[in-house]
Amino acid sequence: MPMEELWQAVYLLEVILIFAVIPFMGFLYEADSELTLPQRLKSSAAYSLVTLVVVGLVLGLAYGLAGFVEYEVDDLASQIAPLATQVVGSCLGGGQLCDGVRDEAATTSWKLRVSFPVYIIALVTIFGWLVFMVFAGIGCPRCPWTGSGSSSSARRR
Repeated sequence: MPMEELWQAVYLLEVILIFAVIPFMGFLYEADSELTLPQRLKSSAAYSLVTLVVVGLVLGLAYGLAGFVEYEVDDLASQIAPLATQVVGSCLGGGQLCDGVRDEAATTSWKLRVSFPVYIIALVTIFGWLVFMVFAGIGCPRCPWTGSGSSSSARRR
């Protein structure tokens, strides 16, 4: 099965849920109760569209400016570079013909642009962990079964 594409689809569906569906439902819930259902749907769709445009601009600009990955690699060199295609087997097998086994390998840095779906997945993952840390730290002590929070204050009255 094409697992990389499936995971990318799952994470991109999560992005759609976070930045499109949840804001739409929040705006629909908070809409003026005196409006009719079509008016509330129209108002929620307008606010959701504005939210999507702002999020899209932020993500697009961030990808354009910082959508790169940079990592260090060790340069391995051989003194027999012209013959490298003929002696690859002995170079890898015994190592006696290669200079790359010494500690003198120079490190260089490669800078590559990541694909947009991978960039979005990375940002949503980082953002999700930050939100999880905040809400897990606040939410767990406030659980009703822990004896703290509004349920315990109601019992004391």
